[in-house]
Amino acid sequence: MSNEVGQTLKAFCEEYIPKSANEILTNLGYRILALGKFIDSSIDPPKCLAWTFLFVSQVIWSHVAMRYPSECGVEGLKPQRINEKVNADLTRLCTLALKKTSTHDMLKTYKVLRTSFN
Repeated sequence: MSNEVGQTLKAFCEEYIPKSANEILTNLGYRILALGKFIDSSIDPPKCLAWTFLFVSQVIWSHVAMRYPSECGVEGLKPQRINEKVNADLTRLCTLALKKTSTHDMLKTYKVLRTSFN
């Protein structure tokens, strides 16, 4: 979180410091509202990075699984079948991340192709 955003969030939250134990829930509500104001600048970037990490992890796993199938629990599967399984996982990840059903056009640039990283 940038310094400026952090200072602004801190100032917003300090306005609503609870004066008694009865105000703790109200204070928590205000803090949640404050976080809502910072969603674009402070919360969405790490959330996007986390989805990207999951996505890239699947792609890397597919390459490792093709090279070491028994260690990855896919012994006996052909590389094409591993790619199909990973592509299905990527489709599910995209659907969850985007909160809408992924279409063929949305995913055509994200398909795992058989490549070599030798």
